[in-house]
Amino acid sequence: MSNSIFEINFNDMPEYGELVNSLYMISFILIIIHILLSSSLKETKSNFNFGITGDIFNSNFINLLSIILISVLSYYLIGKKIVYINYKDNN
Repeated sequence: MSNSIFEINFNDMPEYGELVNSLYMISFILIIIHILLSSSLKETKSNFNFGITGDIFNSNFINLLSIILISVLSYYLIGKKIVYINYKDNN
């Protein structure tokens, strides 16, 4: 038993539990990335090229890197507290 808001048990089907856990993690991270990118683009009203082109470690790359890091951290600090997916191979 965990201290999460929702707990989903896949004890009989651990392969589906791992699949659902991965889908939840990816979805949570992408939603946070989308929220942060859309809110930052509203303020600047400029084209965002994700730092792929241009100088190395340009400002767009640093912004994207920080948004991705914040999104991954938010999953591990917040997302796992909202939904806990329990399966046999879960650590």
